[in-house]
Amino acid sequence: MTTILSYLRKYASTIDEALLLFCLIWAGILITLNYTLGIESELIKGLDSRFDQLLGLFLVYCSAFVIPYLFAMICRKHLITATPMFWLLLLIAPALFALKVSVANPLENSMDGNGVVM
Repeated sequence: MTTILSYLRKYASTIDEALLLFCLIWAGILITLNYTLGIESELIKGLDSRFDQLLGLFLVYCSAFVIPYLFAMICRKHLITATPMFWLLLLIAPALFALKVSVANPLENSMDGNGVVM
């Protein structure tokens, strides 16, 4: 147990506090906007086609993934080396999340009390 705690202390001492603060604030802003404006539950879900929903979700998830990395690349150039593979992986991650969420969800339809699928 003391070994794990020493590893955690060592890790905590290497964290860039400014970058962590920016990421926490950015995540808080995105979560607040999503819940107050209903970005995911109302705006994107209300789009007509699955492709439009996929594109909307991709943009939302890109803002969560790409913006913190851009901040780190601009302010902490020594932390990230932006290779073409880095950019590819950075865009694949939100694309996979968007694809997973926009694909037909078996829990999307709910049953009302009469046993009729809505």
